[in-house]
Amino acid sequence: MAAAAFNCRKCAHAATFVAILLSVSAQPSSSGTLQQSDRSNSEEATRSTVHIPPLASLRGGSTANAKFQVEPAFARPMEEKGGDLLVWDDLSVSLGSRMLLQPMHLELRRGSVLGVLGPSGAGKSTLLSALAGFASGGATLRGRVSPSMPSMANGDVALLAQDDSFFSMLTVRETLEFAAELRLDPKLSPAAKAQRVSETLDDVGLMAVADNRIGDDVVGGLSGGQRRRVTVAIELINRPKLLFLDEPTSGLDSYGALQVAHALRRFADRGQAIACTIHQPRADIFALFDNLLLLSAGKPLYFGPVASIYDYFEAQGVRCDRSVNAADFIVDLTHTPDGDEPEAHEGGGGGGG
Repeated sequence: MAAAAFNCRKCAHAATFVAILLSVSAQPSSSGTLQQSDRSNSEEATRSTVHIPPLASLRGGSTANAKFQVEPAFARPMEEKGGDLLVWDDLSVSLGSRMLLQPMHLELRRGSVLGVLGPSGAGKSTLLSALAGFASGGATLRGRVSPSMPSMANGDVALLAQDDSFFSMLTVRETLEFAAELRLDPKLSPAAKAQRVSETLDDVGLMAVADNRIGDDVVGGLSGGQRRRVTVAIELINRPKLLFLDEPTSGLDSYGALQVAHALRRFADRGQAIACTIHQPRADIFALFDNLLLLSAGKPLYFGPVASIYDYFEAQGVRCDRSVNAADFIVDLTHTPDGDEPEAHEGGGGGGG
């Protein structure tokens, strides 16, 4: 009897939830396109020099051009995961004559996590959408990606926005079950889909509330942080090759944020490529990133390995207190007196030259 009622409720809500889930996944259309390139990326993958734009007049920093020798930007061993490398060249977003994102060069390898940091209004969300191939609000996206961009239509690319949308009367498990029905291979057995749901619940720390209704501000239910983790879980259910997350830890307490960060690290270690914006992460979350992009006013100030941050800024003449959380230190650097913008390399070139 209980099982029949459960199935009836699932059928009654299916159409509504499908529409909601698709609206969460749908992204704004782009008025520009990323050109696909089939060029070989072997040269890109073996470089050991990362070109990082200099800081100018930033807390006494040098204005000299920087060509700083560091370890390979993607040094994590990837042989067993394929080591696929995506390269974006001259990636930019403009709105009329205004440049929202200055042209930049970025790289993302399977098995790595790229953290995108910067103050509010730096262009982090715009950059994340651009990496996925989208621009909104009449903006124009330009650039080249090589060797080619995986398909979002096939579920190979997922873009997690900041807003959460659910059917409040469903439980967490039911929500992921519907997501699994929509996103997983139809040939998978019900048992395999159920296992994937359970694995994903465990990955994001929601197993304890799996059978709780999601709820909303009126009827109650999950906390805001737990709802955020449900959104993350939906995007992780089909294990996309590329995962872009806009503020995945927003609204979470320290423990919940760390759980999500560890889940992303685990998925990267399984071979996924992940890029996420994050606002002043705690030190143990920051340590889970392989590489960092620091943005200010749409300009890249740093792109390269997390391990080389202090060395780079010290080479620019910036005094670094290594006892301070590196994330707090570098984000603080983007806030200059009197609202002056830190200067990036002419043309906004990112790491990797």
